Amino acid sequence: MLTNWCTVGATNVEQQMKKIKDCGKDSKARKGPVIPRIPPKRAEGDQTVFQVYKGVKTFAFCKKNNLLVTGGMDRIIRMWNPYMSGRPTGMLRNHTAPICYLSISAEDAKIFSISTDNTIKIWDIVDQTCLFTACSKTSGIKGELTACHYTSGTRSLCVAADTLALLHLRLRPPPEPHLVVSHKEPVLCCKYNKEFRHVVSCSEGSVVKVWDFETGKHLFEFSGAHGGAAITCLTFDVSGRRLITGGRDGCLKIWNYNNGHCLNTLKREAKCAEVCDCTYVEVNRSRSDLSQLGVNLELGNDIFCGNLYCKC
Repeated sequence: MLTNWCTVGATNVEQQMKKIKDCGKDSKARKGPVIPRIPPKRAEGDQTVFQVYKGVKTFAFCKKNNLLVTGGMDRIIRMWNPYMSGRPTGMLRNHTAPICYLSISAEDAKIFSISTDNTIKIWDIVDQTCLFTACSKTSGIKGELTACHYTSGTRSLCVAADTLALLHLRLRPPPEPHLVVSHKEPVLCCKYNKEFRHVVSCSEGSVVKVWDFETGKHLFEFSGAHGGAAITCLTFDVSGRRLITGGRDGCLKIWNYNNGHCLNTLKREAKCAEVCDCTYVEVNRSRSDLSQLGVNLELGNDIFCGNLYCKC
């Protein structure tokens, strides 16, 4: 079923009210019977017709936001531009029963709706999302919900049922004005050090940063670790005291990451491709000899092993 719903300009309404008052005065002045007059046909340009599926049970208008909202049996709140009746500017779907009441708060840019299952919803006009939902049972409201009014100063919603109920709303804090970032360039790799409970992150700008895992506090950083080349991978030794990084310059570097001191650099004599991954292993471990190797994987599926350091 498609129902036509129309709005009429304010000028014609005022003229009609003036004619009704004049007719009333004339009828009192005349003693004879009043002959009903057929009102003239209204011009087509004086009205706007909105076609709404299953009709309209309630509507609300906000002049400040230039917004008209309608609700009905199909459980959908339609947002309209009053001067463009072709299609709604937004459709809010979340109610599970026909909508019986609508209201708009121009100051807070919110829509308030009540459905026949005694559910109240608050909508954001800009984002067109549902911000708050409450039902009569969970809120302790007795009787059928008929209307509501929002007070922005106290952030409370006054609901009319068998008695007036006041709901204090706890709104979410507004989002941060800007997103806090850890690096200025894209982060290409990061790893957790369980010995010191640190997180080490490396960026495309060749910057190494150390963070406290518990608090998220930035502890230390050093830049230009691989010159101007991006750091593509990292790992730790067994003790967790040494950081090994690989970059697009084809180098592996060993660091004391607590002070940013480079202990050693591993690089092939020939031209090296980008290091895309690296790991740490120990071989030939004994009481008198400890040889430690770093294994890195280069682009092109080449594997290179180099001595990180030897301890005898």
